Amino acid sequence: MTLTATLGVRRDGFLLDAALRVDDGEVVALLGPNGAGKTTALAALAGLVPISRGRVVLDDVLLEDAERGVRVPAEQRNVGVVFQDGRLFPHLSVVENVAFGLRARRVSRREALERSYAWLERVGVGEAAARRPAELSGGQAQRVALVRALVSRPRLLLLDEPLAAVDAPARAGLRREIARELREAAGTRLLVTHDPVDAMALADRLVILEGGRVVQDGSPADVRRHPRSRFAADLIGVNLFRGRAVRGVVELEGGGRLVAAEAPDGDVFSLVHPRAVALHRTPPEGTPRNAWRSRAEAVEVTGDRARVEIAGPVPLVAEVTPAAVDELRLAEGGEVWATVKATEVVVYEA
Repeated sequence: MTLTATLGVRRDGFLLDAALRVDDGEVVALLGPNGAGKTTALAALAGLVPISRGRVVLDDVLLEDAERGVRVPAEQRNVGVVFQDGRLFPHLSVVENVAFGLRARRVSRREALERSYAWLERVGVGEAAARRPAELSGGQAQRVALVRALVSRPRLLLLDEPLAAVDAPARAGLRREIARELREAAGTRLLVTHDPVDAMALADRLVILEGGRVVQDGSPADVRRHPRSRFAADLIGVNLFRGRAVRGVVELEGGGRLVAAEAPDGDVFSLVHPRAVALHRTPPEGTPRNAWRSRAEAVEVTGDRARVEIAGPVPLVAEVTPAAVDELRLAEGGEVWATVKATEVVVYEA
């Protein structure tokens, strides 16, 4: 049982051209910058937006085929959707919102309400069962929207930023609850998120979408080890460069060069972890393989680490301790020297 889809959608001058596959029981996170086409992809799978090219097949059932003119209406697809804005029915109570899908599937009123109450209790909003959506906080409304989609056990569950409106204190607990439910429920699951913590915690596989096209598809571990786009690198917090390597020297597309201890010849990606970047106020001693006269542009301190943006021949982000920020007076900006050991440069084929 799988979802296989080839989505060709043209909307307001934007073209989505992406192939997706989600196996039974698998959770896939669709990530990408704003405007990449993530929400358009979810809307097409749900049947809310027609595709102009391609097909959608769920559990060997053809839901849409643009070339053959086949299109199953959204309400007839065994698909549940959690929208970022919840989209609860304002005239129904919370428990009636959750029970709506069950009632539409001819579940008795008593059973639908019992199952809905149980789900509301599971996610901590049981006390709000009799309220109307307008009386809920943003986080409560999103939890209700999530429960409404899960309670009917759809074969395909689509989640658009399911934790975006959840209160920070409740976010970690609800994330664990969602992860458990997604693992236990049958079917296929596809979620859109901008949060790397959500993606890594909830998904078995990550699909990176940029400009309407899939640029990377792999497990969270694969993406962490070998990001293949600027967005993916920013997602996991590393420096990524593209260039051409010859005998261990990588000439970067944006100018500058990196020396690596090991590198295949040809078009490559070069990854440098911010922790591998050392900063100095004076020229470093010795002859480091990678050293650049640069400038400290910005400092962001979070807990016991600080990230420093470095402008220079090779723009970098360095990660140091707050003590190093004070010792080197990095918050003042100004000239710094950045060095990276050749053994800390990870190079892989583009």
